[in-house]
Amino acid sequence: MSGLLSPRRKEIEEAVEKHEEEWGYLDKVLYSNCIKDARKINLCKITKTDVKGVVKTFLINWGMLGRNLNNKDEWTSELLNKIKEHCEDLEKFRKLKLESTDINEYKNDIINCYKSLKIKGIGPTAISKLLHLFAPEFFPLWDTDIRNKIKKEIKGKEEYKGYKIDASGEGYYYFMLVIQKLLKCRLKIWDMLAKRYKKPSKLRVIDNYLWVKTRK
Repeated sequence: MSGLLSPRRKEIEEAVEKHEEEWGYLDKVLYSNCIKDARKINLCKITKTDVKGVVKTFLINWGMLGRNLNNKDEWTSELLNKIKEHCEDLEKFRKLKLESTDINEYKNDIINCYKSLKIKGIGPTAISKLLHLFAPEFFPLWDTDIRNKIKKEIKGKEEYKGYKIDASGEGYYYFMLVIQKLLKCRLKIWDMLAKRYKKPSKLRVIDNYLWVKTRK
């Protein structure tokens, strides 16, 4: 049975190909390079220059924060301090892959990291982008459309009983559980497409798929 969270291979490939045709170049020159540069940063030694550079660039392009962050400096120091405050957890998450991790063990740490990054000008969509930037193989991306569509998709289904997806830290944790199921049930396809389109993370491919499917 086909559906948003149980797609056939053809549906996945068509959606990802459509996204690639529209946004592939941007992914190549900005997304991939931001991920690459962020990996070089020791998060416990992150600097204001790092935040104003790769972090700001990533958030403005994928967090829809141009008006909030451009030409404003007050958010930089606050975000810098929040990242350093949780740097050990973020560094730990960098080493994990969502498909092979029992994230129940990290529930509180995930929620706390998410909550701490919610500062003025940075909302739920941008928080997921920021977490993904630092741990691209562990933290999935979302936006309002994706979150709401998945919330609707899992409603009333026994396998998702108790999952409360909303814009909170706990809601993001349950979203991670849903994406983990989607990732694992079609792991070979996500991996194949990540290699085909030279994506640094299978979770980016899932995001591409969900972005296309939730815009219909």
